Amino acid sequence: MITKALLSTLFCAITFQGFSQYSASSIPDSLKEDAAVVKRLEEVTFHVKDVDNATLNMHKVFTVMNEKGRSKLFFYLTTSKALKIDEVDIRVYDEDGIPIAKYKKRDLSKQAYQGGLVVDGMYHWLTIPFNSYPVTVEINYETVYSNSLNYPRYDIQEAKESVESSMFKVIVPFDLDLRYMEQKVHLTPVISEEGNNKTYTWRTKGLKALKRDE
Repeated sequence: MITKALLSTLFCAITFQGFSQYSASSIPDSLKEDAAVVKRLEEVTFHVKDVDNATLNMHKVFTVMNEKGRSKLFFYLTTSKALKIDEVDIRVYDEDGIPIAKYKKRDLSKQAYQGGLVVDGMYHWLTIPFNSYPVTVEINYETVYSNSLNYPRYDIQEAKESVESSMFKVIVPFDLDLRYMEQKVHLTPVISEEGNNKTYTWRTKGLKALKRDE
């Protein structure tokens, strides 16, 4: 009986610790100041295998602090003949980091583009329900590119948003390499080589919230 009690206590402690990583109270005070949204974690990997074969893996966690950040609770992706969604996993946590809802690709609404230049284009979206602020959302998805001439953007920070940790990685074959352009930021990537690939990795953390005129 004592052994069972100890195991039960240990399990509860581990479970609570796992949830508490997304507790709003664990956000540093300096990152809460003037922030409508706190980007807790962002890990983006874009792997180019050939000119017509690439994958984007996205993992991000953000906390919406108040009504000014509500637009972040609208999730959407666009697809086309050259861009497919492979999988989607969205999880919602309350103020204490306790999970309260989860959604998959099948839960997304979708609608065809109304006009435009994209052939067979589709919108996929979800308005994420919540009860109160702050609310935390964890998003994982993978998209597959059959035309990698247009690489994804890396938007580090928006107005009224602070950043705890963000990473963007691009893996490209040597014969393709990578050209990129910075806008309103100077962030030098770490470049490494392995096999036939070159990897560019950008990292940043601890960014305080931007005001709209910054």
